[in-house]
Amino acid sequence: MSLKLNPNSGLAFLNEKGLERSEKAPKFKGEIEFEGRRIEVAVWERKTSNGKTMLCFNVADAVEAELDRVEKRREYLHNIKNAGK
Repeated sequence: MSLKLNPNSGLAFLNEKGLERSEKAPKFKGEIEFEGRRIEVAVWERKTSNGKTMLCFNVADAVEAELDRVEKRREYLHNIKNAGK
């Protein structure tokens, strides 16, 4: 994300593309700037056993998460290339 964030705050937006692909995708995705670090956040909306709404979060260092995505994409493309041989 390239939005300017205030220190120790963040934003999350509706994850329309992700929800189109999978019902298990987070409902919201965004970033937080916390103590000078960019943190990715994913948010799911769930129901408790008594029917109350709660939010579940997953957070990851934004740089590490991007490097992980690049590596997974590289492996995927490598496997496709080798499958044709």
